[in-house]
Amino acid sequence: MAELYKYVCPSCGANLSPREDESVVTCPFCSGVFDRREIIDAQRRRASQRLAEQIRGYKQKLTVHNVLEAKVLRLSDRVKTLSDTPTELPLWTKLLIPLQVACAAMLMTVFVLALSSDSKVYMTLSGAALIVAMICFGVAGIKKIKLQKSSAAVFGELQSALGELTAARKELSEFDESFDIGFVAGKYRSAEALDKLTEIFETSQASTLGEGFRLFDENEHRENMRRMQEQQLDIQKRQLQRLEELSDYDFDDTYDDDDFELEETAKEIRRTIAVTGSDDTK
Repeated sequence: MAELYKYVCPSCGANLSPREDESVVTCPFCSGVFDRREIIDAQRRRASQRLAEQIRGYKQKLTVHNVLEAKVLRLSDRVKTLSDTPTELPLWTKLLIPLQVACAAMLMTVFVLALSSDSKVYMTLSGAALIVAMICFGVAGIKKIKLQKSSAAVFGELQSALGELTAARKELSEFDESFDIGFVAGKYRSAEALDKLTEIFETSQASTLGEGFRLFDENEHRENMRRMQEQQLDIQKRQLQRLEELSDYDFDDTYDDDDFELEETAKEIRRTIAVTGSDDTK
């Protein structure tokens, strides 16, 4: 299918409408005479430079987008981690005060009964039990306070992280409103690919995105083929080295299994080299 061009006068910028059989175009406004091919080439160069600038700007915006997106993901992970952190206090913390009151009342009753019975043993035991109970409940009370502070801290961090996540999502959403991430297909969005596309457009190798993507794929294919050929050459070199080592092997008079295996290995290497060489020739 023939390409469609909007012919513009290089001198005055007026739109031109040349016939298909015209190789020279005359501007009806400024009377300038121009070669049709030169007009097309100039338009392609301008389109190429414009795309190069767009790709450079796209790369800068994509970097900002990726940073904002990474921030949202990081905050989302933090919110999930904090949400999964248990903040509810254990049941014993809720029953601690009633237990303290009940135990203290019981021990005081026992102490009063021991006091009224004039039994020093009972008085000593009940007093010791009261002291031990007070120490245990005191330690439990301190632990309860620590658990309450830890739970409050986690809850506070969760609320703060939720606020940061909401702000980060809003920032990303507002940025994406002015950024068309679909301008470049996903497979070409790496920094290396965008730099290569910019080079293609800067050197006027392509004047449309489609042409740029096609040239990029062709260059990638050639580079992959070059790497494969280098790998094949390395394999062939190693095979030749191994073949030279085998050729120096002195098969003794007693032809055993080891000699047979070495000889078969040498034959297999020769066949592989012959097949690979014929493929390279093709």
